[in-house]
Amino acid sequence: MERFLLFALRMSESLSPTSRAVERPVRCLLVDDEPALLRGLCRILNQRRPEWEIHCAYSGAAAMEALNAMRFDCVMTDLQMPHVNGLTLLKMIQARFPYCVRVVHSSQIETIGREQVEALCHRILQKPAPADEVISVLEWAICLSRRLERSDTG
Repeated sequence: MERFLLFALRMSESLSPTSRAVERPVRCLLVDDEPALLRGLCRILNQRRPEWEIHCAYSGAAAMEALNAMRFDCVMTDLQMPHVNGLTLLKMIQARFPYCVRVVHSSQIETIGREQVEALCHRILQKPAPADEVISVLEWAICLSRRLERSDTG
């Protein structure tokens, strides 16, 4: 049985200690089957946004396990992965985790079909995206997730 590695970098308690809607930590899940890419993204995010919890999954199956275990503000996923691909993962997140903002980070967008990908995610980043762009999109995704959550809870 293939084992999937899932690791987390626990970084801080919250985005803003004064906001009631942000009592839980900011959590982002990065999903890609390229370990070097994930390590690099985690290192950059740890340095530039140490208040965030960054969790990494090396497969769609490991991402599903993580999503079932805790609440995430956003998921940034590749599309081309073995076993459970990014499209399958995005469909599952869309159906089961409505506050989790979905970001695609892939070089295979045109191959799969931009319209199909756009229907399943909130934003698309062409891989490899510059660090500043990744951070900017994740900040946007976190804010959107928190707004969606607040609007539903009143």
